[in-house]
Amino acid sequence: MKVTITGDLVQNRVNERAACIFTARFYNDSYVALAPTSARYRIDNPDSNTEIVGWQTLTPATSNTITVTGVQNAIVCDSSREERRQLTVEATHTSTTWNATRDWWIKNLAGQT
Repeated sequence: MKVTITGDLVQNRVNERAACIFTARFYNDSYVALAPTSARYRIDNPDSNTEIVGWQTLTPATSNTITVTGVQNAIVCDSSREERRQLTVEATHTSTTWNATRDWWIKNLAGQT
């Protein structure tokens, strides 16, 4: 199984407190859409090792839409010009687990000069 994550971001950036949307898709080794037995996702700030959203269950399907809210895209450190977030999607099929990650950066509007 292969897991891919695409998003609606321009240059992998979003303004602080703006929502963004990602789509997780699941395929077999021949790139034919395949629903996993189970799937879940989480969001972290890998630079500060901070969990933004703990593991959330996804309904098994060939694709899932994941909306990151403006609250989840809030700047944690006001002195940073931008902060990184990381979406991890994990899928299990026939007792084997696969995962994929997608990074994006949140622009601190108050921190811009």
